[in-house]
Amino acid sequence: LLKDNGDDVTIVNCDHFFKFCPAMRCHGITPYSSEEEKSSICSKCLPASKDLLSHYQLDQTITLGQKESIELGAKCDLILSEYSNSGKSWENFSYDNFTFGGIASYDASLALKSLILDEDSISTKETLLSHIRDTMMSYLAIDKISRKLKPEIIVYYNDYAIMHAAAKAAIKHGAKPSIIAHASHRNVDFRKINIFPGSTLSVETVHRERWRIWRELPLTQSIISEIGADIIQRFRGEGTHIFSNGRSLESSNISIKSSVLTFPNRPLLVAFTSSPDEVFAGFRMAKALGVPIPPQKYT
Repeated sequence: LLKDNGDDVTIVNCDHFFKFCPAMRCHGITPYSSEEEKSSICSKCLPASKDLLSHYQLDQTITLGQKESIELGAKCDLILSEYSNSGKSWENFSYDNFTFGGIASYDASLALKSLILDEDSISTKETLLSHIRDTMMSYLAIDKISRKLKPEIIVYYNDYAIMHAAAKAAIKHGAKPSIIAHASHRNVDFRKINIFPGSTLSVETVHRERWRIWRELPLTQSIISEIGADIIQRFRGEGTHIFSNGRSLESSNISIKSSVLTFPNRPLLVAFTSSPDEVFAGFRMAKALGVPIPPQKYT
């Protein structure tokens, strides 16, 4: 769209630049997977990126590869080493007025599926550090590119820490940020693309205020049908962002055990719209970005 409107568009992609990126996590790779497994995703990702660029005739590209990895990696490791000597929590790590530890804790929470990031745990600390380093690498790379290109707008995909760091670096040089994300509907609705100014969290804050007006408006039949389709998909348990098992008509022996309750051989329907680790990860991101959020419902 930008190119069709006559804008000068430069695409930044990467080739084995990050240690553990969102694309790896989306393909089931974990922080503890082998280097060969992680590298295999890079070997698929870059060709796919080039195919898309060719399809849309976007020929101005910058690829972050081995040269950039060595150059920026040395600077990144020096910064992290200096902070390590301070003995402070990594979740509070900041550089250039940006809370890299806080924003990286979002991805670390999702990778670990954990509500608490216990830095006394070796595996937890290593995972958090890995995400902090990748987030720093993204920032340093886009900082260098933006210093040269002076972009007017930076467009990034979804709420990953490396993307927010890239946006922060471009903003430093005068760029305005816009985020692309798919609609959080029917798992992930690939039919619909959202383009927001700023970040998803800041836009959702505005939407919550607008609800006071929208809630009085009648719904069309097509929107009601979409709501029904979303509910049915959740009850079926279909999709990467649906965290409950599908509804079953068969009886089960599932027991809910607590200090006072046990219900054997009773119908049970659980339909979570999110999981606690996703919720707490979102809280961490909001805090890192300075976005106010409603009172927490999880304790």
